[in-house]
Amino acid sequence: ATKHFVGMLQSFGLELLVKSPTRVTPTTQTAIDNVISNIPDVEVSVINTAISDHYGQEAIIKGQQIEREPKINKTIRDLRPSNIALLNASLFKEQWHFLNSTQPVEQQFQLFNDCLNYHLNLCCPTKTITVCQKKAKRTWITKGILVSKERLKFLSEIYKSNSNENFK
Repeated sequence: ATKHFVGMLQSFGLELLVKSPTRVTPTTQTAIDNVISNIPDVEVSVINTAISDHYGQEAIIKGQQIEREPKINKTIRDLRPSNIALLNASLFKEQWHFLNSTQPVEQQFQLFNDCLNYHLNLCCPTKTITVCQKKAKRTWITKGILVSKERLKFLSEIYKSNSNENFK
């Protein structure tokens, strides 16, 4: 039946690409999951996800460009520790006489804000950088889940490679 199926696929220019077992138990190894393609430059690998008794398949199509998120320009302030130290020193040297004036509070605030921005721009200048937009994080995948996933993979391998009843 398998040879007939493979022959039928080949008649349509298709090929079975998985060459290793996709379901492994302590007593059997079978290739029952597959990737079928007519693309010549496909590299298929079998991955133990430890989600079930079937392995996953990964297909990488060579020569295909991955669409990347567009890069954007972003303006940030250079807040390196050395610049912050410079800002602190510069603000310390400022006289701040204008704060003791009899001007209305709005004007005093404007003078204070202008002075602060002057020192900030002088000591911690802005710069434009190019960044890739971040995709939404999968916040539900916690460190505990990642640790559990690795442990599950480890225990799954022990189970599949051992016929001892104590591991079942």
